[in-house]
Amino acid sequence: MREVACARLALPRPDHPGEVLSLRVALIRDLRRLVPVPPNPEDGERPPRWDADLGRTERRWWEDGWQATAAPATQTTPKLIPIVTTAETIDAVELAHTYIHRWPAQENIIKDYLRPLGLDTNHGYAKEPVVNSELAKRQVVLEGRTQRLEHLAQASRARLTDLRDQDQQLQAGKACGAQPRPLEQM
Repeated sequence: MREVACARLALPRPDHPGEVLSLRVALIRDLRRLVPVPPNPEDGERPPRWDADLGRTERRWWEDGWQATAAPATQTTPKLIPIVTTAETIDAVELAHTYIHRWPAQENIIKDYLRPLGLDTNHGYAKEPVVNSELAKRQVVLEGRTQRLEHLAQASRARLTDLRDQDQQLQAGKACGAQPRPLEQM
């Protein structure tokens, strides 16, 4: 969900005295993307200690039975995206809509430029996963290990079942007074 607001600015041009540069701004507030609120530089205070919200008796982390408490959540605010234009008249919603729908096209242009350079990084909001060759190699090795361990576990389960059956046969033979026979080699 996004909110859009518009504004007009008249900036003086230092190289042409008496003239102004008219700008129109569409400000998008993206409520789906939250960013941390930056600290106020006027406060000048250090961030609070991790245990500032605990009483003196609750701060004794070295004692038995002490349990950590969750840290307070950082304050967030919706991401603001300004779109500046020199057009005389604008519809802020239409400008925001056009801008947002250009993101995938911009991404493709950037990718087409970077691909010959050997940079396989995606840009923009319509991201597609890029295969990381090093991680793919590790994944193949780990999948092979997993398959081998699953095979060993299955073989161990089968051997355990056989040994339990042999043990039950031996226990039944002892109960009847029969002579135990030597275990078969597996």
